[in-house]
Order: sequence, then structure tokens, then C-alpha cells
Amino acid sequence: MGPVFIFEVQDIDSDWWVSEVAVVAETRQEALRRIRDAGLHKKQIENGGRPTEIQELGAWKVLSENPAALLRRRGDCDGWGQWEQVPEGVSLDWRISGEARRAHPQR
Repeated sequence: MGPVFIFEVQDIDSDWWVSEVAVVAETRQEALRRIRDAGLHKKQIENGGRPTEIQELGAWKVLSENPAALLRRRGDCDGWGQWEQVPEGVSLDWRISGEARRAHPQR
């Protein structure tokens, strides 16, 4: 198993409109293919499609136990949220998100 690649991606469901997605892969190209297969479009992947971080797998319990999983954390008013596993079959494309909101609520 390879390392964990972390990508910053556009996410309208996030307070910042940005999330991070973590995926296990042998190469950056494989990691990109996996998140694209999960519904992300090339233009939704920030940093020119390059991961913002690459970490050793050992520190990621969920991904160590299930390397096929995708994890996501969203930026919110208090900083980054917790890492959560993206349920199988849920698209990462914010344009078709069932939870998408078009305007931030008044605070």
C-alpha cells in the first residue's frame, strides 16, 4: 500500500467552500484517478491537481484498515472539521450534492 495523498478541493457544502480529501494510492496519478472516479472534476481540484500533503499510511487508522476508503474534512467557521469517511456511492462533485447550499446562512 502506498502513502496517503491529501488534496484540497472545492466544496460548496463547506463554510469555506473548500474541503480536503485523503486517499491511499501508490502514485499521485492513481490518487487523482481515484478522486476523479469519486465524482470530482479536474477544475474542482485545487493546487493544479497536486496534493497539498503526502503522509505515511500508519497514522491513518481508517485508511490502514480500509485503503479503498476516501476521507474528507470540510473547512468551517471553527477551522477544519473532523475527518469523515465518504460513504460509498456518494459523489464528491458539489454540483450534484444533495446537501449543497447556494448561500451561507446569516450568523
